[in-house]
Amino acid sequence: MGFNAVLLCTVVGLSSDICQVLACNPDFLSRSELFDALCCVPLRLFRISIIWLISLVCQRRVHVD
Repeated sequence: MGFNAVLLCTVVGLSSDICQVLACNPDFLSRSELFDALCCVPLRLFRISIIWLISLVCQRRVHVD
């Protein structure tokens, strides 16, 4: 199924504007800031969590006698 990218971006932009108005957000976010907050920040946190988990699992244990 194909999507019209222009129409999709327009609908997403309008719905995000409406949601911000309905939420009575005093600081109206631009579409790029909203995209960053909803998509990029969780992905960065997920990446940091995975790196931390891998470093925890793969860490060498040193025993002192």
